[in-house]
Amino acid sequence: MKIRAVLIDDEEFATDLLKRLLEERGDVEVVGIFHHTAELLKALPNLSADAAFADIEMPGMNGLQLAEALRSIREDIEIVFVTAHRQYALDAFRVHAADYLLKPVKRGELDQALHGICRRLGRRREAPVARDVRVRCFGGFAVHGREDGVQVHFPTAKTEELFAYFLVHRNRLVPKWNICESLWPDHEPDKASQNLHTTIFRMKKTLREHGIRMQLESVRGYYRFELHEPCDYIQFAVLADPEIAAETDADDRLVAALGLYGGPLFEGKDYRWCSAEKELMEAAYAALAKRLASRWMKEGNGDRALDLLRQAAMHVPCDEQIHELVLRIHFGRKDRASFFSHYRKMEDLLLRELGIAPSAGMRRLYDRMMEGE
Repeated sequence: MKIRAVLIDDEEFATDLLKRLLEERGDVEVVGIFHHTAELLKALPNLSADAAFADIEMPGMNGLQLAEALRSIREDIEIVFVTAHRQYALDAFRVHAADYLLKPVKRGELDQALHGICRRLGRRREAPVARDVRVRCFGGFAVHGREDGVQVHFPTAKTEELFAYFLVHRNRLVPKWNICESLWPDHEPDKASQNLHTTIFRMKKTLREHGIRMQLESVRGYYRFELHEPCDYIQFAVLADPEIAAETDADDRLVAALGLYGGPLFEGKDYRWCSAEKELMEAAYAALAKRLASRWMKEGNGDRALDLLRQAAMHVPCDEQIHELVLRIHFGRKDRASFFSHYRKMEDLLLRELGIAPSAGMRRLYDRMMEGE
């Protein structure tokens, strides 16, 4: 399989060097070289690019902002950051980059990044994709109309937030005053109640205009909401439910659940009432990913487990157990370059974000790899 790549860096010598390293491999075709982000964004719709190698520090739009823009044009493009600074590791994880490489780029680390991209491209069709999802809550918040697929634009931010609130509290009776206190905590009760009624009217009208099927009942000061459209968050919650997991723990169920998780719940939205649910979904995703990866490791399917764990590390970058599983795969293969590369990135990340060192188990593994065991 040949990887079609675009390169973006404001320094011409950097793209020249990277182009030479990539094309020496024989399985990469560089389909575009850019030194200005605007040029790349304009050209990308007409390029069949599988991957983008982007410098993080660029004038105007930096690499992290560029990643978001690239994903808005081509959702499944693989992004590899190239940087001279380690401190961007967590930022790279947060925008779900495939990998990040330190300048000067080392051939071994470049080969490792490309190997992962190649495996993911080859298996992309294996994972179930919920293409009919109308309501996407992971990695942002977007609602798409039933008839034309156009994204719904709510008349106010509170209208959109109320819809998100009902999604989290779906299928159960919710006291009116709980809603008011969550969305309008600083308002007097009468004003909050008035705002709620107005916002409910706007929400129902907006959803109805776009063909989004739902049901909202009001009974003696309580509301009960049901959504009758595909929603990634609701589908994930069902598949990750412990009772369902007890009935069937098949690979396809776990893969389907993990494929729905595209990032934190309502990412980019400051919904303070949602913090507990956001953490719950993140923890459920991490647990499923570790369970499936551990199973694949026992079955000898290390490549597939490694791809899954790298994806999980992007979504939950500070989960030490995920990083330890990655290190154990590299250790088992005696892949010293990949082991030490991942260990350094993980060590920097944990120290900077949590102020902690790697666990004793990971340090012992490190010492054994240093000793050549």
